Amino acid sequence: VGTLTAVSATFDILTLDLTQDYIFSDRLTALAIQSRTAATPFNIELSSLDGDGTDNVLLNFYAIGTPAGLGNAEFLRMGYKASGTTFDIHTGQLLTGTVRPLRIYTGANTTQLVLNTDNSIDMSGVLTAVTFNATDEINALQIDGTTQFATKSPADVSGADNLFVGENAGVANTEGIQNLFVGENAGLENTTGLANVYVGFEAGKNHTTSSGNTFIGRRAGAGVNTSPTGWFNVGIGNLSCGHGQLTTGADNLCLGNSAGANLTSGSRNVLIGSRSGENLTVQTENVYIGHEAGLSGTQNVFVGKDAGTINTGNNNVVVGSFACQGQTTGDENCVFGKDASFFNQTGINNAIFGHDAFRGATTNSFSNNVGVGSESGHHVTTGSSNVFLGKDSGHNQTTNSNLLIIDNQDRSSAANEAIQSLIYGTFNATVASQILAINAGTVTLNAGVDTDMVLNFTGTTNSGAITWMEDEDYFKFGDDVLLDTGVIYLKETTTPTAIANHAA
Repeated sequence: VGTLTAVSATFDILTLDLTQDYIFSDRLTALAIQSRTAATPFNIELSSLDGDGTDNVLLNFYAIGTPAGLGNAEFLRMGYKASGTTFDIHTGQLLTGTVRPLRIYTGANTTQLVLNTDNSIDMSGVLTAVTFNATDEINALQIDGTTQFATKSPADVSGADNLFVGENAGVANTEGIQNLFVGENAGLENTTGLANVYVGFEAGKNHTTSSGNTFIGRRAGAGVNTSPTGWFNVGIGNLSCGHGQLTTGADNLCLGNSAGANLTSGSRNVLIGSRSGENLTVQTENVYIGHEAGLSGTQNVFVGKDAGTINTGNNNVVVGSFACQGQTTGDENCVFGKDASFFNQTGINNAIFGHDAFRGATTNSFSNNVGVGSESGHHVTTGSSNVFLGKDSGHNQTTNSNLLIIDNQDRSSAANEAIQSLIYGTFNATVASQILAINAGTVTLNAGVDTDMVLNFTGTTNSGAITWMEDEDYFKFGDDVLLDTGVIYLKETTTPTAIANHAA
């Protein structure tokens, strides 16, 4: 008992006999300190002399270098830092030493590492974790005090399998399940809606009970402020799918910025392209594909940039950039080709196929035309009920109606088309008033086999026929033949007999 003072000392076991005994000893490659009193806490305490918080109190662990050395060093330091008045654990280095990672491990079959703090953890830098388990479903992750990540809302009653990311995302959810809301105010008003995907600022914001919707983009499908109820809509693009208007519209597909932007109760529309179907509201069952394709109407198909861009008519099928661009209220038209039927405003029942076919002129309308071929009927303004077949057929017609033209040349004028088109005719309800012209130097009839050929003439009272007798090698006339003012009877005898100068 007493005080040992020595410059150095060597011992196998050093026992300190204070309030309780402590033994210092070597254990393999370690220094061991053991309490010798049972059922008594064992503490190791470090402090500065005066303990006033103005001095560092640190414990250093050196991997490279030594406390007394002046060379490279790599170490772990923990303890009190007077300069920041904080308790720190960090790795450090001296000179060219390397700062090593600090890792905290738990062994197998143990409870996870627990950090028990007063409501917050202050961290700079990047957190990398294999698994992050937040047990607070309502406030799983907050940024600057605002919930940004949750699986339940504060109002939740029985909702499950939800994921809410962003300020106020899904904040009103009560019983809704299987929802994914990402973005500030995404799904803000949802209460019982299920199986929705809302991604983007205020996407699906005002929907309360709607289900099965997918809205991606700024205010996509946000809907009116009075609880829209539309189901099974897909809106992808900023302001798409009734961003401020949608009420009961359902089963719509809107892809593109502002596609279907003003839909209210319109349903079963397919709108693809920036601003396609932008002005649809209550209309249904349209297919608009292309930038600004389609305006309004029901059961239309418009495909191509600006196709039917101001149309409000119904039951049209239009394919081609700028096709029917000037159409306003026309119905039941079938138009294929760039710029086809470009200026036709209110015409109906046209079937037009070909680039620039029936292009028309400003503020004109025409109906019931068939045009097949590039630039067929190109200049038609008001002519209707025409059939033009072939490139440039009827190219120069404007107001004429009920024409049949089959050709593939631009004849430079409507008058020339009548006498130069391969086939030119006029339709009429009265059969006898119909006209058919074949403008050709040679016309050949060919049955394709060894057989007689008959050309019939049918009238209301009398009829006739001319038959080419293939084997006999002559024509057979089924009635009298009038040459100028005389009549010749061709008798059916073995040897035909001609009677000349017989009066009629």
